[in-house]
Amino acid sequence: MTAIDATNTAGQVPTKEQYRALRGFVKTRERGVMQEHREHPMGYETFAAWSSWIRFVLTYDRLLDEALRQDDAQAAARVWAVVLDILRPWADHPELPTELRAHVAAANRH
Repeated sequence: MTAIDATNTAGQVPTKEQYRALRGFVKTRERGVMQEHREHPMGYETFAAWSSWIRFVLTYDRLLDEALRQDDAQAAARVWAVVLDILRPWADHPELPTELRAHVAAANRH
């Protein structure tokens, strides 16, 4: 069993479905922001904030992918916890995938 095949509970790693849902959600946000900016240019600060958030999440997504590929469950669990914290403001967003809802809602390490 690889790290990504483990069932996700506190301190564990995402399932394959959760990982795909994360990627889809973030990529959809990225495409939406870029499209919105092309159609209705945002102020510099707003666009910079969105761009930074997206880069931040994608960086952690890359770290998560690397940990999972190396079958490093401890590193993957730490990165996954950070990702869930990053997504916490989206907990009630209607487009947050159902696979992530309970885990994002439970994330609150601050």
